Amino acid sequence: MEKEESDQGYPTLIRLNGELYYIPKTVEESVYNRKELLGTVTDPSSKVDEIPEEDFTSNSLDDVEVYSVEESNDIFVIPYETKEYGSRYHVLEKYDGDQ
Repeated sequence: MEKEESDQGYPTLIRLNGELYYIPKTVEESVYNRKELLGTVTDPSSKVDEIPEEDFTSNSLDDVEVYSVEESNDIFVIPYETKEYGSRYHVLEKYDGDQ
């Protein structure tokens, strides 16, 4: 699957609980079962080419809800809708800077 990137080719980064995450893929909603709402990403904390420093901030996302999933403690999801594909998730995985 294609890596999610912002308009300028930078990965979408989100800071959660002191850790940095990115979106390596999107999947159908049926792949994961939401466990609990962790919080809402609010105003982007930085420019698209900067790393977010505060929890629940992003370099490009705003006003999206982040959920834990039953299948893994290391993966989080952001639900979204598309006209063509219906309900889907952005999948968040830890970012180590090499992606």
